[in-house]
Amino acid sequence: MDASDFFNCCLTLDLSQEIARRNHASRQYYGLFHSIKEAFPEMPQYTQVGTHQAVSEYLEKGYSGNEHDRKELKKLSYMMKQAKEFRVTADYLLDKPFTEQECDSARQSVAKCLQKLAQIKSE
Repeated sequence: MDASDFFNCCLTLDLSQEIARRNHASRQYYGLFHSIKEAFPEMPQYTQVGTHQAVSEYLEKGYSGNEHDRKELKKLSYMMKQAKEFRVTADYLLDKPFTEQECDSARQSVAKCLQKLAQIKSE
């Protein structure tokens, strides 16, 4: 199993149902999260903070020790945090409707992150 499996499972969801939209936003974020982890296999395992925070900090602080532009890594970290906000809303704010517009915004947010990740890795 890898990051693409999270994206592929989104293809089968009926987005006319709110639960499917919530799952879509959540799975899209996790696909992004695992894509980033796969792109930086040298990323250390952190124990003092949560896994998502550790990935964000790794990007934000430019710990990569590689040739990637620290400024671009920081941008990706910020974009990842924005994408995570949609996932948190989808997973935890159940008393608030999760609309088709929010689902589409979540998808677009993840797509932009993936584009930025591809740009960083190609440089």
